[in-house]
Parts: sequence; structure tokens; C-alpha cells
Amino acid sequence: MTTAPSSGSLPDLLRTATADLHTQAERHPFQSSLLQGRLSRHAFGAQITQMWLLHRGYEPILAAWRQSDPAAARLIADHHFRQHLYHADAIALGVDTAGALPVPSVQVYLAELRAAALNRPWFLAGVLYVLEGSTNGAKFIAKALEKAYGLTHSTGLSAQDPHGDQQRPRWLAFREALAEADLTQDQRSDVLAGANATFSVVIDMMDELAEVLDRRAAG
Repeated sequence: MTTAPSSGSLPDLLRTATADLHTQAERHPFQSSLLQGRLSRHAFGAQITQMWLLHRGYEPILAAWRQSDPAAARLIADHHFRQHLYHADAIALGVDTAGALPVPSVQVYLAELRAAALNRPWFLAGVLYVLEGSTNGAKFIAKALEKAYGLTHSTGLSAQDPHGDQQRPRWLAFREALAEADLTQDQRSDVLAGANATFSVVIDMMDELAEVLDRRAAG
């Protein structure tokens, strides 16, 4: 188990402890190529589809935890559920979602989430920290993708800017709720483990998508 320090604001500790993985995800070659318009819309559609599959697997688990635990209910808001946006974006980008399957890293990750929900549910809060935190930078990513691929909010970018002008207040409210949660040391460690696992799966997912694109280009 990854151990989180026992003192200090949990959101601040998460930001520090996950900084290296956060940087790796942000600067991943696949992501950089997308932002520079050097990959196809199909590649972006593939990434969005994997995020939809991840959210589709995660959100029912998150919803069940919110319903069963008052502490989770204070943390999780309706606007944290956005698989429908990823699905709409995938459709707009021409993806046949009916036949979509998660890449191996996402499959393994979702199995880890299901196991965590039974034994250490605060792992799920670490997942939410990463997924919700990603929306802070996604507003700027959306602008780059709009320029590179001619997309709009209704044609593939709705999941990149899910909160609109409520972005900052919603993020601050989540941070405050997480900071105020009365957690044991083990639970704090579970939150950190969930955050690390989520950054890691995003990195691994992009590795796998890049490999598939490379094989297609070579073939």
C-alpha cells in the first residue's frame, strides 16, 4: 500500500505525491502529438472512447459508494458523472461505440476498481481527484484541439469542458470536501493509491493507443 503522510491537507499532499505521474501524463508523446494536430481525428476518437469506457466502468461503482456512505455523499456531486459526455463525443467523432472494448491497461484498472470498492472504497476518491482535476487543464486542451481539428463543444469536445464557468468553484468545493473528510491513515493511503493508479492507467492507455497507431501505419 502507498503510504500518505498523516498530516497536512490531503489535496495538497496528493498534488505533491502525484506530481511526477501528472507530468508524465501531460507530456506524453501521444498527448503532445494530438495537441499539435499531428495525429488524426481517429486517434483522438480512440482516446475519447477509452475514457468513455473507463468512466462507464467507474461511475456505477462511484454511485454505489455515494449511496452507501454518508462521507462519500458529501464528496461526490452529480456533476462528477460524465460518461454521457465522453460517449456523445465519441459518437460525434465517428466511433462505433457498440463494438468498443477497453485496452488491456483499462481492463486491469477497472478490475482493480471493483476490488477496491469492496475493501478500501476511499481508493475511489483518489480516482475522482485525478479525473476531476483533469478538467482544470482540459479547458485549455479543448482550445488546442478546436484549432488543430476544427472541433467544437458539440462535435467532440463536450467532455473537455464539462463545467463551463463553474469549473473553478466546483473544483474548489471538491478540494474542500476532500480536505474536510475525517480519514484514517489507511484511508488517506488508499486515496493516494487511487490517484496514482489513475495517472498510471492514463499513461499506459496512451502507450497502448500509440502502439496500435504505429502498427497501423507500418502495415
